[in-house]
Amino acid sequence: MTTNLAVAETVVAFSSGAHRIKLPERTSSPSTEDLVARPLDEVPAPMAKHHTVVDLGRVHVDADYLGELVAPVKAARARQAWKPGTKSLMRHRWRYLLLRTAHCSQILQLRIFLLKSRGRMKLHQHAAAAAAAANEDKRSSTDLELDALRSQNLAMRQELDLLRDAFERIPHGMCAFDSNDTLVLANAHYRKIWNLPPEVVRPGVTFRQIMDATPGRESIASLQRPQPLAGSEGMRWREWQLEDGRIVEIAVSRLADGSCVALHEDVTDQRKAQERISFMARHDLLTGLPNRGVLREELERGLAATCCGGTVALLCLDLDRFKPVNDTFGHGAGDALLKQVAERLRECVGETDIVARVGGDEFAVVQRDAVQPKGSDHLARRIIDVLTRPFDVEGHVVHIGTSVGIAVVPGDGEDSETLLRQGDLALYRAKSDGRGQMRYFEASMNEGSVAVSRCS
Repeated sequence: MTTNLAVAETVVAFSSGAHRIKLPERTSSPSTEDLVARPLDEVPAPMAKHHTVVDLGRVHVDADYLGELVAPVKAARARQAWKPGTKSLMRHRWRYLLLRTAHCSQILQLRIFLLKSRGRMKLHQHAAAAAAAANEDKRSSTDLELDALRSQNLAMRQELDLLRDAFERIPHGMCAFDSNDTLVLANAHYRKIWNLPPEVVRPGVTFRQIMDATPGRESIASLQRPQPLAGSEGMRWREWQLEDGRIVEIAVSRLADGSCVALHEDVTDQRKAQERISFMARHDLLTGLPNRGVLREELERGLAATCCGGTVALLCLDLDRFKPVNDTFGHGAGDALLKQVAERLRECVGETDIVARVGGDEFAVVQRDAVQPKGSDHLARRIIDVLTRPFDVEGHVVHIGTSVGIAVVPGDGEDSETLLRQGDLALYRAKSDGRGQMRYFEASMNEGSVAVSRCS
């Protein structure tokens, strides 16, 4: 029987791909005679009858063909008489051994090929596993970076929300303009202070449009304050007086590029409190009249004006019969009486004159720019007349009076301390002469006071 040889493809499949090799495959099994008679070099190579599949390192070979390798030799043994010692037996035995050796060699080659294929497959598996691990590491690294970016983004959003909330909650109005004087942002308190409509206070509106809609005007003192030079950084304080009487103070911080940030504060209550504190420091709390400190300042100012031809007269007053009123009707009635006295004194003096309370029932008047001593004489008589009239104090009719001592500049002193001392001496003389009297300072009064001080 002739043996036809064909070329078949044996597919070795791996998990990472398919590799094809070409091996010869016989299409029919050789007969025993062929195996015995054919020369050794013409014996066909035994190959797998079917495709050999290698998958994940496990080799699958057709078991029938493995048995077929030995079947022809067994059949030859059965049909021929193998007699030891004969040449025929030796010749056939050698052919059998050679044939078996050839078969074993082919099987060995197949096993070697399969082992190599398995090794290559394992290498591919290791390479695939390494690639998968690298991809996994790369994906893990990318995921970590994405998680980090998400965390940063979340933190920035939270910080932005916190800043936006703080921006809206600060007790000052705040706005920012870019280098083109265009509004960038403004909080709710800014809109509340200026009482501006929403369409005016929105990003993109120019500074000029906002100023056209802003009520009130800038104070004169604020206009006179210096401004930062163009292209330089600096602070500028502005003060705005609104039509409803409120005062808004603005602190503008300008950068070198022309952009700026401004803080706006309604300082109306603050200014009123400051004015109240300043007033209390310089005025009597009960009557609202200037105190002794203001009296000294006015005297110094008047004395300075005498160099230019001005005149100053100091009238020192002490109420008569005030202590009985205070003791009879109480301190509340005494305070009410002092307030009415202060009102009557304000009505007696001129616009440039100053009335001050210097003690419990003591008052003083600074008369300026009047012809002396005629002006002070007329004013003293008028004060005595006005304070002699009855007062209505808490339903009680009260009669008091006053005594007046007068010191005139120039002549009676060159400083406020001297002038106050001369006025007190003149008042002391008026009270000594009787109630409702007035006396001008005389040099003899000063000598008398020195003598009294020596005797005491």
